[in-house]
Amino acid sequence: MWPLFVVFGLLLLGIPLAKISTFHLRKSLSHLARKLTVVEEFCIYFRDIVIFGNQNTTKKNFISAVEEEHSSMKWSSIFSTNFSGKLTSAMLLGGLYMMWCDPKVQTESIDVLTLVILYAFLVQNFISEFLQSLGAIFNGKAVMDKLRHICNIEVVNSTKQKPELYRVISIADNEFRWHTQEEKPNRKMNCLKEDVVLTVKEFYVASNQIVGITGPPKSGKTMLLYSILGHTKWVHGMKGLNKGVFQKRGKIAFFPENCALSLGSLKDNILMGDDFNDQLFYEAINGAQLNDILIRPGMEDEDIGSLELSASQLDKVTLAQAIYTKRNIILLDNPMSRYNETTDGDVFRLFNNFFNILRNQKKTVILSTQDHNFLALCGRIYIMDQCKVAAELNYHDLSSYADYENWSKNYAKMKNVVNAERLDGCNAAGISPLVNKDKRIVKGPYNGDQGASESSDQVLIEKEKKTKVLNNVGKFIFVSAFLAFVHFIISGSYVTLPGYIILAQILPIELWISLISFGFICVSFMMELIDRVYTSRISEKYSIKREKEKFELLLETSMNFLYNNSVSDLVFIFMENSFALLNAHRNIIHKITLILVATGYLTFTNPWAIIVIVLLSVGCTWIFFFFKTTVEDFYAKEFETRRKMCRHITNCVRTRAVHGNSSKAYKILCELLDENSTLQFVRKCTVLHAQFLMNIFISVGFFSTCCLMLLLPNAPLDEQKLRYTYGILLYLIIAKNFQELLQSGVFDRVVAVENAAMVANLVHDLETTKALDIVECVSDYSKSLSVSFMNLTCKPGSVRRLNIKDVHVNAGEKVGIMMDGSYLLVPLLGRVLSPQSGVIFFGQKDISSFPDNHFHKIVGFISSNLQPSSATILSIIDPYNERKEEDLMEALRYFELGQKISILPKQLNETISHLTPDEKQVLCLVKIWLERPIVVIVENPHPDALNKINSTINDSFKDVTVIKIATSQYQLISCNRIL
Repeated sequence: MWPLFVVFGLLLLGIPLAKISTFHLRKSLSHLARKLTVVEEFCIYFRDIVIFGNQNTTKKNFISAVEEEHSSMKWSSIFSTNFSGKLTSAMLLGGLYMMWCDPKVQTESIDVLTLVILYAFLVQNFISEFLQSLGAIFNGKAVMDKLRHICNIEVVNSTKQKPELYRVISIADNEFRWHTQEEKPNRKMNCLKEDVVLTVKEFYVASNQIVGITGPPKSGKTMLLYSILGHTKWVHGMKGLNKGVFQKRGKIAFFPENCALSLGSLKDNILMGDDFNDQLFYEAINGAQLNDILIRPGMEDEDIGSLELSASQLDKVTLAQAIYTKRNIILLDNPMSRYNETTDGDVFRLFNNFFNILRNQKKTVILSTQDHNFLALCGRIYIMDQCKVAAELNYHDLSSYADYENWSKNYAKMKNVVNAERLDGCNAAGISPLVNKDKRIVKGPYNGDQGASESSDQVLIEKEKKTKVLNNVGKFIFVSAFLAFVHFIISGSYVTLPGYIILAQILPIELWISLISFGFICVSFMMELIDRVYTSRISEKYSIKREKEKFELLLETSMNFLYNNSVSDLVFIFMENSFALLNAHRNIIHKITLILVATGYLTFTNPWAIIVIVLLSVGCTWIFFFFKTTVEDFYAKEFETRRKMCRHITNCVRTRAVHGNSSKAYKILCELLDENSTLQFVRKCTVLHAQFLMNIFISVGFFSTCCLMLLLPNAPLDEQKLRYTYGILLYLIIAKNFQELLQSGVFDRVVAVENAAMVANLVHDLETTKALDIVECVSDYSKSLSVSFMNLTCKPGSVRRLNIKDVHVNAGEKVGIMMDGSYLLVPLLGRVLSPQSGVIFFGQKDISSFPDNHFHKIVGFISSNLQPSSATILSIIDPYNERKEEDLMEALRYFELGQKISILPKQLNETISHLTPDEKQVLCLVKIWLERPIVVIVENPHPDALNKINSTINDSFKDVTVIKIATSQYQLISCNRIL
């Protein structure tokens, strides 16, 4: 019985192997999240990434995440318990056979031999299935732990005790921690992103009170609101044994700076899932002054994505949500920050009316703002400074606090500047991605004439596709042939071993029988290891190559396409599991090879048994084709519901702090979850029904094989008993592999192929937007160029239409444009967005006729708030690595950025998240100062960067054409003409 004791040790070995596999699975999930973040960030900040030539950096980050993800998936597959189960069961099987062949063991009865062989077969399968189940449990736990960590479920409820009756919030002697980095920092380098710690010595809010929170930028105002919500880690007490106090009473509604919109109508977004109350609804409409939106009856029931709301209107929707909510504690983060008093009316009167309504409703308000108009309405004001609650004052004493005048002056300058509305077509926080009614395909960002070159380019593209298909077919045949060879050896060892043991009963073989049996086990183990490693590596290479191809197409898309498609749909394209397709293909080859080898041996034991196997193959084929279409249809519907779920989950995550679990998007998500679960259940039931029919055929085949081998013997009696034993074992092996072929092979491959086809349809939309290269060469430019807008009309997606009639800017002229539509005009000038009609001329040439490499040299941009934050300083000022590091540092020192960047751990390779908005604009100024373009576009210059921008333009760009786009007149004081 020693093989059984060995197996117990091998079973214990399966646990650490499962843990190793789970560890790599969790790593792959982390890198998957990083990859999807890169894709989403590229879509959201498409404008700045393309205009500043940051595609290579984004691509580098994407490739790094993809390689890490699939490398972890490879090791997870190699260490999976499926492999360890086969190893354990193979050693058990071989051990039992070697024990039988030991001459010291007196068990020469053929009946005992039959029982040993059948027992070994059953135990082998049971152990393999047990370890597969163990691996599934470990993997499922890893996924759930990751989800729980992301959703912050581990945070302990800190409000077991209620505050005193007259208070709703009580915080004393506490620290709150915001984790900025999951992994532990490297000790060799300084920690790039340390945890942000908020210290609260004392913070109390009484019921029915309006409390203000103010302070300089990045002082911890918003973090305090999130700490009240429970979205930060609560550290119990600051020092020593003091546990601190953190108590809350009542339900909280949080309203962020940017209006949180859920899928649905305007009414759905104001109700936030609550029951409709007509009196309260119209009180919210009137209190927030939404009459400029509801200009005709029934508009409150129209989809919010089709209303084309302005920034100030979105801010007023936030006020309406706060009035309608039935929660008694209201948290407002910098409300009305984009409200323009010159065009939208008196904001103080609006807010005073809003507060009066909340007082009448007996709601408690905690307001984070720097606006003195709003602070004047607060009963008490807490001042934040360097992530600490520094003081508690009333409004009259606020002016005496140090540096308060600087805060208020800077805020007055920055209002409607830094936070100017930027509903980029791909902005996930905007409206257009939430609802997609327009699915038009827009070909590329250029409108220039392609001429006859288009047809020749199409011919080249077709040739490239055919060559690519032939290469893929060749690789597929080679991989299939290699896998068939490997599995032929594995199957031969697996099936030959019991046959060899039976042969030992006929021939006098005693000396080498144990060693030869051990050799069979080693061969099977080594070939299984080769198969596992080779398949995992091939899957890794195939997946990485496929991901790169999809991202290349995304890099070449246009902003028009992003305006008319959901960000969630584009992210969903990169959630494909390419490992599943190759693993299903590998399983099919393994099962078919094993069936063929076992059938060959079965023919040797009794040729008549081949009739049963042929009929079994016909039955399996009939079952597959009978159920194939049903499985494909169910999975296609399942794929679409999962795609919709991805969009609604994204929307729910972004709005959960405001809408909670009561928004329309959340209810739709629950319905989609039910539908998706039902489709999965029905699809799996269909596969199980197919297996049930296959089991009926297998049962009939087993009875038929037994009868044929008994009624039609082909050897003497003693030898016939051994042939019968071996034949029954072979039929069981064939039957089991037919069953697994139907489930884990064929139907899993049907699902994987259908998934790949559905993803390919989504990728095809990206291929149709691929722009044709402009071949015209423009080599000679003057010192400046004139800019002309000729009957320009642009309305991508569901944003407001931009109309510019005949506007001409002379060469070398400094022109200011006062407007709030810079989110459309800047991408039009940057050629990342195509107008519906009209043309933009640089000099006498259409803007679309300039080649890319020349266009980026003649046009420079200063963005209002440069994104994405993951871009490095070097990738912004020198995206093509054309300059020496010393020259770049010298330029940064000239603009007073060198000292700050030099103390950063990675210096030029550090991300721009370390820079303030005004420093980001100065960084853009450094870029154009180095490149010396002849057309400069400045978007919403920051008050703290305005003097540097003006002085640099006057000194270094006297003859250059400059267009400033702003929302306030003081930003355009240096312009010759204002439009």
